[in-house]
Amino acid sequence: MPRGTKAFNKQKEGDDHKVIPIMQHLTRLGYKVFREPTIENANFSTNNKVRRPDLKVEVKDPELPPFEIYLELDGNVHGNLVWPTENTMRRNGDYERTNRKYIIISEEDCKFHGIDVEKYAAIRIDEEFSKFKSRFFVGLIN
Repeated sequence: MPRGTKAFNKQKEGDDHKVIPIMQHLTRLGYKVFREPTIENANFSTNNKVRRPDLKVEVKDPELPPFEIYLELDGNVHGNLVWPTENTMRRNGDYERTNRKYIIISEEDCKFHGIDVEKYAAIRIDEEFSKFKSRFFVGLIN
């Protein structure tokens, strides 16, 4: 279903109950969180060269360069982490091709392993931010 259609908008409104608790949890932890930011890049595989991830998370520390990471909350329409759908692979490929940090949170895999989605998202972001700080510390990031 194309972005901007009533069916798409209804679907996006339908996932508020999944995404908003993650946003609230990350905000309580001190992260700056944005819902569905628009990212444009000529190397994206989409026709309009735009992606709108579920969330963008930012950390601004005066001693570090800005850190940003995108979070995609994947439901069963995306497959799972081991067997994603073709569209999901294309999306992930766009992030890889443009060197963007991203995290995939698979609802299905979280359910299978009995993991709370909000807490898992926070742990993964904490992990990526820790790696970012380490790369800066050893001089791999200016």
